[in-house]
Amino acid sequence: MRLKQSLAAVALWAGALSGGAATAATPMCRNGNFAKVYEPASMVLVTVDTNTPLSRDFNGCPDAGPGCHQSGSSGVAAANTPLIAAPALADGWVCVYVPPGKTNDWNSGAGYVRQDVLRPYTPSASSDPTNFLGRWETDPEGNQIRIASGESGALAIIGDAYWPGRNEPEHIGTLRGQAMPVNSTLRFADDDCNVRMDILGTFLVVADLSEPGACGGANVTFTGIYQRVR
Repeated sequence: MRLKQSLAAVALWAGALSGGAATAATPMCRNGNFAKVYEPASMVLVTVDTNTPLSRDFNGCPDAGPGCHQSGSSGVAAANTPLIAAPALADGWVCVYVPPGKTNDWNSGAGYVRQDVLRPYTPSASSDPTNFLGRWETDPEGNQIRIASGESGALAIIGDAYWPGRNEPEHIGTLRGQAMPVNSTLRFADDDCNVRMDILGTFLVVADLSEPGACGGANVTFTGIYQRVR
């Protein structure tokens, strides 16, 4: 299933590249909104060479050359690291998400790279519900979600989201309940709190589909890219 989705995402790249002129305004490419902007089914895993730079998305970038490279980082820290790529723009730029610890300054990040430097990365294709199990977090000071075996094939979910951060939270959101996985997707719904979780390789892509504040206080959202920490 995931392999088919990966092939579909590659096809989207090809379709975009044949679409003609570049878009008038470059979409934002930021780690904080990556999971908000792009649907999980449109994402694909890729790798790039070591030190591939990430380019910004404003002031004429990423088309304005080396001056667009993000300051404070000389790029992706290591080759063969799975990254998440969105569909390509018409001019061949691709928004890529880099997880924490995989940029040279040790932060998570997102930025534009050229489509022709990306290489496909194919994870083991499996819809086994055990792929969800474990403790997931966006970063060491960010949101966390724990998923364990539940009753009658369901999975038990305990999630906590924080704003502005876990160490000094002003507002907290929570997920508490069980949900039944369908292939590589898990949907949590409790009253007005509605969250979708998708497995993509070693990542958990989470989209908070709720109205603002439905899963917690002001500015709290579960949306993000999570990695398993145990």
